Amino acid sequence: AHRQEFLAHQAQTQAQLTELNGAVRNLTEVVHAFSETVHNLAETQLGLAEAQRRTEENLQRLGEAFTAHRQEFLAHQAQTQAQ
Repeated sequence: AHRQEFLAHQAQTQAQLTELNGAVRNLTEVVHAFSETVHNLAETQLGLAEAQRRTEENLQRLGEAFTAHRQEFLAHQAQTQAQ
């Protein structure tokens, strides 16, 4: 009777270990996928930072061009009024 009980507990323990191994495998896959997601997010963040830098540079150039064109316009306007 004790041997049967022991074998039943052993089988139950083996089933639980098998289930635990499956859970660990699944968790490992989730952690791996999460690591890839974090890596991709970091790359995306770097890309966005670069895009923001280029946008700021373009805005600066547009502002400078606007100022230059405005000065030219005012100079032409003054010249036209003088004529």
